Amino acid sequence: MRLIKRLRPLVQPREPCNSLIGHILYFIAGQIMIKGKALYLDRAIMMTEAPPKKIIGWREWIRLDKLNLPPIKAKIDTGARSSTLHAFKVKSFTRKGRRWVRFSVHPDQYDTQRAITCEAPVIDRRSVTDSGGHRTLRYVIASEITLGDETWPIELTLTNRDNMKFRMLLGRTAMEGRYLVDPERSYCIGKAPPFRLRKQWLIMQSTAPS
Repeated sequence: MRLIKRLRPLVQPREPCNSLIGHILYFIAGQIMIKGKALYLDRAIMMTEAPPKKIIGWREWIRLDKLNLPPIKAKIDTGARSSTLHAFKVKSFTRKGRRWVRFSVHPDQYDTQRAITCEAPVIDRRSVTDSGGHRTLRYVIASEITLGDETWPIELTLTNRDNMKFRMLLGRTAMEGRYLVDPERSYCIGKAPPFRLRKQWLIMQSTAPS
């Protein structure tokens, strides 16, 4: 913009300039002004755009602190609309006039003996189709998920996943507007807890009275 101000007195004299050089300089100054304004607009648009989305892998360590669970290894499933948490012994009950559900979880995918009991408010009961085409009626609970340094509210459907490798599936609705998934990478954000600390935590929680 400073260059344009310096050129103006040269290409816009007080008296009309009919020389060829004057017309050329006037044309150049006009092009600089147009490009300068376009560059200014591009920068303004870039400043108002949303920050770039973070990259996550096809599997990540996540936390569900509201459910008092240890970090869980979750599969990032962009083919699934809803998110699913492993649960068994699912029973509904009423608390202060609101419907709740109590269920047990095997947080460790290689340990089906140690279980943790969780409670959460029910927000819905939906018919969900799994990857095999089977439809089941599932409870839907409200909770919070933590992935890396971000925590946000999430809906989770409950179903028994003992025969599945992952205790949780994170669907695309929960990730909408937050992440891009790289199917060739794993554990880009959520880091696994130290094995000893996780084992101690599991023992303490599974033996605590529910």
